[in-house]
Amino acid sequence: GMRKLAGGGGSAGGPAVGEDLDEAIKQPGDEISNYSSLLSTATVIGVIMVVGMLLGDWIAEITGFSLPAYVGAMIIAVIFRNLNDKLKLIKINDDSVNLISQMTLGFFLTLAMMSLKIWELANLAGPLSVILLVQLVFIVLFSAFVVFRMMGKDYDAATMVAGFLGHGLGATPNALANMDAFNVKFGIRSEKAFLIVPLAGAVLIDLVALPWIVWCMNLVA
Repeated sequence: GMRKLAGGGGSAGGPAVGEDLDEAIKQPGDEISNYSSLLSTATVIGVIMVVGMLLGDWIAEITGFSLPAYVGAMIIAVIFRNLNDKLKLIKINDDSVNLISQMTLGFFLTLAMMSLKIWELANLAGPLSVILLVQLVFIVLFSAFVVFRMMGKDYDAATMVAGFLGHGLGATPNALANMDAFNVKFGIRSEKAFLIVPLAGAVLIDLVALPWIVWCMNLVA
């Protein structure tokens, strides 16, 4: 495509001009990972999920407190990724991780919408609408006047605001979908936002707040 448009040629001693242009405009996810890379990455993710579920069951057994199923997997994933980055045990292809993430995120959002039984909430439609409207107004004002300013009032801050809106009105997957859509629209990926929002919305909240909330619920119950 772009390489042919640019002439596709270059000096024998250097890269082609088209390759430079390809590299300059390439966005995350543009590079299609090969089958071997996708398979190995999916296998690593699958093993981490299984080990994480076993860890969650073990924690529930010894403490008596049940945790969300994915918290154990997240604990294992955090430990594995940090050890692997340090010890270089397995080569992790970030393009494959991004591709799998996009596919599974799409499946998650689709299944979540398909599983909603809105008709069962008909009697609560009025109160839920009021709650949603109040929450929407509050989070938009809070994002514009607090979050955007605190995050630095730049493109990274705007991307994080998109994530904050998605997380506040949904969950971390919604935050990632919002940020991805925002970045695709403007053609620039905010690496800072994609580091901070999942870290805060998935790792810190899920690993700290959720177990704490569940512990308090179990304690009271």
